[in-house]
Amino acid sequence: MRDSIIAMLFLSLTAFLINCARNPIVSEFDIIEYPSLNLPQRAASGETIFEKSQLYSYDELELLAPTDCHFVGMTVMTILPGKLQEQFEDENGVYFYTDKFKNGPSSYYTHAGIFIPKNNTSGHFAFAVKDSPDSLVILSCDTLNFQKTKKYDHSKPSFKQELIYNGRHDDTIKFVYRELTSEFLRNVFSQDIQFDLSESKIIEFKGVKIEIIEASDNYLEYKVLSSFVE
Repeated sequence: MRDSIIAMLFLSLTAFLINCARNPIVSEFDIIEYPSLNLPQRAASGETIFEKSQLYSYDELELLAPTDCHFVGMTVMTILPGKLQEQFEDENGVYFYTDKFKNGPSSYYTHAGIFIPKNNTSGHFAFAVKDSPDSLVILSCDTLNFQKTKKYDHSKPSFKQELIYNGRHDDTIKFVYRELTSEFLRNVFSQDIQFDLSESKIIEFKGVKIEIIEASDNYLEYKVLSSFVE
């Protein structure tokens, strides 16, 4: 009786999700800055002391352990550890796909993944697909041990700014400023800049403000007070 109720619940959920229109995920625009502002830092000569990246990203799930997936008490699939990328969403949640799975003895699924409800109140489910998205089946599964990560989409335009420490001579402190676009491999712009520490311990360039705590030709101790201006 209990198995029949569970089966009805999963069949109802499957039918409900199949009838929802699923839309492809569009990557989001992200701004990443490193290191954090207003915290003491130390860098050797030649190292980047601050960088700001503007790029597109997707959410990913990283499954940390294998999980068996079941339908009415029968194991029909095992999803293996690895990265699952979000591919579709509907009004109910997001579908993360993986190609790392093993079918059970009598199963022939072609795609699999994890479904995360948007309200996050009904738990997480596995799903399986045979050839067409219309054949999606919702499965129960053992405890899902995963963490959320990001995957960056380098096929879309990106922009990165870097400030690199280049040593000290007397009271002159030197840096290299770089801009990198596309896949961070092409269209590099570079500029040598320098500042006189006898005038101020706070330097500023393109909106970045840096407080110099201690500087030698080999290392720099500093705090970043503000980021590059858009």
